[in-house]
Amino acid sequence: MLNFKRLAKQDKNKFNEVIKNHYYRNAESSFVSLYLWADEIDIQVAFGVYAMYLSFNDTAGKKAYLAPFIYDMDVDINKAFSELSSHMKAEGRAFCIKGVIKEVRDKIEKEIKTEHKFYEDRDNYDYIYKSEDLINLTGKKYNKKRNHLNYFLNHHAFEYKEYDLSLKAECLRLVERWVAEKGEEQGDSEHHRHPAWVVRPAREDRESPRGRLHPRSEPECC
Repeated sequence: MLNFKRLAKQDKNKFNEVIKNHYYRNAESSFVSLYLWADEIDIQVAFGVYAMYLSFNDTAGKKAYLAPFIYDMDVDINKAFSELSSHMKAEGRAFCIKGVIKEVRDKIEKEIKTEHKFYEDRDNYDYIYKSEDLINLTGKKYNKKRNHLNYFLNHHAFEYKEYDLSLKAECLRLVERWVAEKGEEQGDSEHHRHPAWVVRPAREDRESPRGRLHPRSEPECC
């Protein structure tokens, strides 16, 4: 069986080594994103013979697996599928994977002879924006975002501070206040609160620079 373990900071270099030489561009190929949610949805990683594998708890709390992150895209994908399928069979699970991007689907359809059915998971599609669009907020499409920004600029005097550990407690208090004001159920509040507990200073994790907008005496955003 594959040896799955909780995704940890020490896995970052090995994880990125697998990702960088391929066309994986979905949210599940971002180490920082997965690391922030690793405890909340029990994201686990296994480095097999043919691929890197990831499992997680879905919204129903059931274990799910992502499509294999193959080490060598020139190698027949059957080998990675067989490796993962054997593991899932030993766990008593039917073979089912999520997060299948177009390029991996094309490879599956070309190389795997047994029949597989594909289902759209529309709620989990990635949304990609051009950085210049979010910077300029030009056009009708961004009208609401532009109005929110203008309201903030017109009603708050603020300064931007680069995040470091000295600001962590203050940012966590902001998260707690935000959750309380939203009046969410305990499960939902924990879901939104969790990533704030594992934030790292920008100097420690250059992939995830962040800062704080500080109006008057209380932080507005971390």
